[in-house]
This record gives sequence, structure tokens and C-alpha cells, in this order.
Amino acid sequence: MAGCQEKLWRAHEHFDVLQEEIARLQTGEVQLATFRTERKPDTPGTLQTVVASVTEPDLRLATVLGDMIHNLRSSLDNLVFELAFLGMRGQKIPKRTAFPSSLTRKDWHSARVQKVLLEGVLQKHRALLYQAQPCYRKRDSASDRARRRRKRNPAADLHHLWNEDKHRMVLPFVLTPFQVEPTIGPFHHCRPDGEPTINIDFLGKPVEVGTEVLTIPVRVIGDEPRMTVRLKTDGEISLRNGFPVLDAMMNIGNYVRAIIARFEPIFDTPQARRLWGLPRGGWVERQRPVLGPTIRQGWRITEAPRS
Repeated sequence: MAGCQEKLWRAHEHFDVLQEEIARLQTGEVQLATFRTERKPDTPGTLQTVVASVTEPDLRLATVLGDMIHNLRSSLDNLVFELAFLGMRGQKIPKRTAFPSSLTRKDWHSARVQKVLLEGVLQKHRALLYQAQPCYRKRDSASDRARRRRKRNPAADLHHLWNEDKHRMVLPFVLTPFQVEPTIGPFHHCRPDGEPTINIDFLGKPVEVGTEVLTIPVRVIGDEPRMTVRLKTDGEISLRNGFPVLDAMMNIGNYVRAIIARFEPIFDTPQARRLWGLPRGGWVERQRPVLGPTIRQGWRITEAPRS
């Protein structure tokens, strides 16, 4: 289990980096959104404050998130490989094993999962793996409305994020506000004529340019009515689809840690201990031609001339 645990620990280190960087963003050191106040079109006597610009955080955070996702997923893949190696008593090297993330029971019972991904895994261990699947105790035929009411599933989230990060960079983080506190005034060529109204649709969604934040009814008393609006927004950093990064990744990390902990006693039995030092095969253990000494220059590797 050393490989599983080390990858899990590495993912934890990446999570610490995410926490530090996101905390810096949320303290206001980096302005993620700017706002402007203007007359509301087709609405006399009303000013509105809208999102003027959105600044996305550095893409480095996306790579940190991707590394965390990869290590969490790899930890589970390592677990299934070791379960298969144990089930085969070390007499055969599993070839295409991987942790299944079955969103439906049909997928769990498919030949791809049972004969390929779980090759060599004992039935009693498959039963434990099934309890960690997104489809566990869920109806495949549930309506779309019922699916939307379900709580976010860390197994499904990890599967989708991992599949996304394999092929493309996970989308940059954006601000998703859940509270806004406006400070209004002073007024120029106008005065307030009612209570300001905050646009509820602005909350709980990633900030987009042009979104109305609030409206203020005013009585115009000059040619150029305007006012100063300062906004204090509290929110969380999310992906473009509203995926809450820190909360969701914490749940995923706890989910993976719980799975690893559940299987640890299985690898501390006398039978399992006899397999600890056996080779696991793989590309890095295959025989390869031996090259001469090399001189490394940046990213290039050039073989040294032979004397």
C-alpha cells in the first residue's frame, strides 16, 4: 500500500497549495471582478451596477488541481492493481486493471469492468469496491429531476475531473459569489428614490461580464446622473460550471482516504506479506539497451561521445 499512501499524501500537499492560493484570492489581493454603474436601459429613473470585467486566476492553479486529481485517481488504480496481484497470488501480473467508476449498475456488471478492470480481484474484494461506486444503492432509471436532487458524489466527481484532465487542462477558476454587500454613494445629479435591489441571479453562479448585480431607483436632478457603488463580495472559487473547488476536492480526498484505509488490513496478512517484495512487472522493468554516459542540456539529452 506504500504507493497508494504516497500518492494520497502528494495529493494532500497539492491541496495545501490550493488552499493557500485561493485564500490569497479571496482576501482581495487579486481583483477577480470589476463593476460599473450606469443607467439601466429602457428603465427611466433607475441606475444599475453590472460586472465590467472578470480576471481569471493564474493557470498554474489549474495544473495544481490537475496534479491533485491525478494522484488521487492513481492511488485508487494502484489499489486495484495490488488487489489483483494479491488475488493472483503473485503468479501473474495484472495488465489492464484500474479502479472502476461505474455511474450505473449496468456498467458495473459489464464485461469491461468485471473481466478487464477487475481481472484477478477476489469476489469479496469486489464487493467492497462496489460499495465505493457512484451507482451503489442508486436507481439507474431515476428521473432527471431525481438525479438533480442527489447530493454531489465524490466518486463521480473524481471520475469526471480525471477524465477531463487527461485530455485537456481543467478550466480556470472563477469567482462564484454567495453574498454581496454594497456601499452606495455619493450621488451626482440624482438622489435615491427607493431601496436598492440585489439581483438574486448574480449569486451562486460564476461571475460573467455584463451580469446585473443591483439596481437603484433614483430621482434625476441634473444632466449627468451617476453614483459611486462599492461592492464587497464573498464567494468561493469554482470551475466554469460552478464546481466548488475547495469543498468538493476536500470531499474527494476524504473519500479516497477512506477507501485506502478500508483496504489496508487486507495487505497486512501473512499471505499478502509474502508478496511484498515480488516484482510487479511493467514497462520500467523490461530489458532495454544500455546507453553510454549522457550529458543533459536543459530538456535535451545528448549521448556523450565515446572515447
